[in-house]
Amino acid sequence: MNDVAAQMGVSMVAVWERARMFPEWGRELDEALLRGRDRKISHDSEWSYRVHRCRCPECREAKRRYR
Repeated sequence: MNDVAAQMGVSMVAVWERARMFPEWGRELDEALLRGRDRKISHDSEWSYRVHRCRCPECREAKRRYR
């Protein structure tokens, strides 16, 4: 996701801020992340967030729990 944002000239901060400010857009983003996530890795873990750079809702929640 970071690579795509960089190619588009958009920071990840801007992506997540938009998702926060526009809840419908944020839900659509989460749906897209769920559909496009790597099925070969285990999700809902801080490991997948950090090592595999997965930003699906489950991995983001795992990162929040890890803190």
